Amino acid sequence: MNKVLQANKKRGVGLVEVIVGSAILAVVLFAFTSSLSLYSRANADATNRLQALYLAEEGLDVVRGLRDAGWATHIATTSVDTDYGISFDPVNSVWAFVSSPDTVEEFTRTLTFRDVYRDSNDDVVSDPYETYDPDSRILEVEVTWPGVQDSQQVRLESIVTNVFEY
Repeated sequence: MNKVLQANKKRGVGLVEVIVGSAILAVVLFAFTSSLSLYSRANADATNRLQALYLAEEGLDVVRGLRDAGWATHIATTSVDTDYGISFDPVNSVWAFVSSPDTVEEFTRTLTFRDVYRDSNDDVVSDPYETYDPDSRILEVEVTWPGVQDSQQVRLESIVTNVFEY
C-alpha cells in the first residue's frame, strides 16, 4: 500500500511540474511577442519619421534651387503666410510651387514663407517694427503623417536669401 501511495504522489507532482512549466513558458512567450510588437511599432515610427525628415529636407533644397534659378521669378512672387506645396514636372525637369500642400504617399508637405525683419545689428528678429528685409524670407517646411494614435509631424525652418540678384 505504501508503494501505491508513493506512486500516486509522484504522478501528482509530475502533473504540477507540467502545469507550472507550461505557465512559465506562456508568460515568457507572451513577453516575447509583446516586445516584438513594441519593437515593430517603434521601427515603423522611426522609419516614418526618417522619411518625413527626408521630404522636409527635399522641400528646403527645392526652394534653394528655385532661389538660385531666379529670386524675382520664384521666391519674391510667393505670398507670405500662405501654404504651398511643390510639384516636379518630369517633361521639363523643373520644380514649381503649387497652391496647396503636396502629398507623397501618406505624408503631407507644407511650405510657408514669412517676412524677415532685422535690427540695427542686422540680426533677424520677430518684431515687425524693425527693418523689413525684402531679400530674405523665412521658410518653414512641415511634413505631417497619420500616427498610431495622433498625427505626427516634422518641421524644419531656414532663411532663404537673395544671394544672386541685386
